[in-house]
Formats: sequence, structure tokens, C-alpha cells
Amino acid sequence: MYQDLAESVEKLVAPLVSAEGLELVDLQLKRGGGRWLLRIFIDHPEGITHEHCRHISQLVGTVLEVEDIIPHAYVLEVSSPGLDRPLKHLEDFDRFKERLIKIKLQPALNGEWVIKARLKGIEDQNINLEYKGNVISIPYNNIAEARLEVEFPTKRKQKTNCKNS
Repeated sequence: MYQDLAESVEKLVAPLVSAEGLELVDLQLKRGGGRWLLRIFIDHPEGITHEHCRHISQLVGTVLEVEDIIPHAYVLEVSSPGLDRPLKHLEDFDRFKERLIKIKLQPALNGEWVIKARLKGIEDQNINLEYKGNVISIPYNNIAEARLEVEFPTKRKQKTNCKNS
């Protein structure tokens, strides 16, 4: 039931977000701590600002109030997906080519349920990854969850030509 409601909300929200030039990355409708929470994650190639979140929150809140499709009180949160954004759609795996990702698999690959690998893109319905020095291909349907991994640039030690006097 909750999944059906979340899908109905997403069908209503996605065109609103898209019309504002933004991407709907994810939408979650959950009950926790005695209350309902509707979380909407948005993105933009140049990043998300507080103003983007405020505007989408106001827009979505108004439309949901008018349409009245959520039959109970809820809290609405709108935010960016963060640096470890989820990869939800097949196109995401091409868009974030060469990035390090963490994937939860179903079924396991050689006994491993979770792997970290470098994304090499998509081919048909397969995700190509550089994993342990080899390029492997995983069917998109075997990926239960995928997220970008946060990478920090490595600092190289600088050589100094100082001589003690």
C-alpha cells in the first residue's frame, strides 16, 4: 500500500520538478517515530541551493495539498541527494562514468553481495565496471542498490631541494 502511494506521489511530483529544470533523484514516503515523512531528493548539474529546495518544497506542498492524495499528516523534506547520491536509473550509470561506486547485488557475485568498483558505463542492459583490475559486466536487474562513493584527491609529497647549511 505504501509503495503504491509513494508511486502516486512520484507521478505527481516528477513533472513539477522537471518543469523547474531540476532532476528528481529519489522520493521516499516512510513512517518513523510516530509520524509520516515525505523526502524528496533533487539535483541539478550545477548543484542544489537552499533556494531550489525552498521553491520545490513550496511548489510540491501546494500541489499535494490541492490534490490531497496523502491521506494523513506528513512532514515534507526537500534536499540534495548528497555526495553519495543513489544511482536509480539506467542513464545514471552512463552519466557518472569513471566514478567510484558502491553496489549491493542480488544475487551475489562470486559470494560478494557488496562491491566497490569504477564505473565504465552501460552497454545494453549491463553495467560495466572496473573491479579488482578487470572489467566486468553486471546485468542492471541484478543491482539492488547503487551509490556514488565519495573520493578525496590524494596529495603527492613534494620534493624539496633544501640543503642544511
